[in-house]
Formats: sequence, structure tokens, C-alpha cells
Amino acid sequence: NSGVLSITVTQRKPVLRFQTSEYGFYCDSDGFLLPLQPNFSTDVPIVDGNIPLDLTDCVKGRPEDPADAQWLDNVLALAKHINSSSIWKDRIAQINSNEKGELTIVPKDGNEIFLFGHPEEIESKFEKMQIYYERIVAEKGEDAYDKVDLRYRKQIVCTNSEQKKKK
Repeated sequence: NSGVLSITVTQRKPVLRFQTSEYGFYCDSDGFLLPLQPNFSTDVPIVDGNIPLDLTDCVKGRPEDPADAQWLDNVLALAKHINSSSIWKDRIAQINSNEKGELTIVPKDGNEIFLFGHPEEIESKFEKMQIYYERIVAEKGEDAYDKVDLRYRKQIVCTNSEQKKKK
């Protein structure tokens, strides 16, 4: 009863940003969602598009829906994998999500996009991306393909748009 009040303040550090056409928010390494601040910006990977989380622009905390929380944890694992790799951290420009939570990865160089699918089997899919760059690009040359599909087990499916096929 000394009359001393002790308060501990912990600042959360954003590791990922989600951006939709309507709103955006940050996420820390624990999956705690934070609203964007008008006078603050940080250099973290951005996932944009149709984020399949049931959220509003004043979101704060972990998603309550178990499926939302699992998707968020999987995307965090993806971001952690990218950030821990000097190769992928420097090579990946953008991550897009569709309404089903399937991801597309856009590299900084080249015209191809990588159809990553659901954020699962992350290491295996990045191994396929590495094989694509080491073997397929080495043989066919850069910009030989428009899409590289990593969603199938033990396969890399490369395709071109109809316009590119006509050339």
C-alpha cells in the first residue's frame, strides 16, 4: 500500500501490412491486427487485394473466427519465410490475395507472376520457385512465361497468355 502505480507499455512492431480498396491495417508477429496510423508508415511486406478476413477499418486484435486466424497465421509464416531469406526478401515485390485467400506473388524483376495458392506448404513452393529460376529461366530465358503455377504437388506449371502465344 505504498501508493505507487506501475504501468508497463509494450509497443507492437508491424511485420506485415494488409491493404484492400477500402481499408488497410498492420499485423504484428503474433497476428495482432493494428489499424493504420495517418502519420506512421513502415517498410513491411504488403498483401493487397481481396483479403479474406471478416474485418472493419477499426480492427484491433486477433481475428475471432478460427478460419480467419489460421489464414492470418499462414500468411505470417509466409512473410517470415520471405523476410528471413536474403534471396526472396530482395526478389519479391508484391503479394496479392483473392477472395478465397489464394495468393499470387509478383517478383521485382521479370514479367511472370507466381500462383502460390493458399499459404500452405510454403517451403515446398519456394523450393519450386528456386527451381524455376535456376533451371527453367536458365534454359528458356527470362520472360519466357507469364504465369508460374506452384499449387500442384511436385510440379511447376508454366503458361503464357494468349497474346504472347500468338507472337
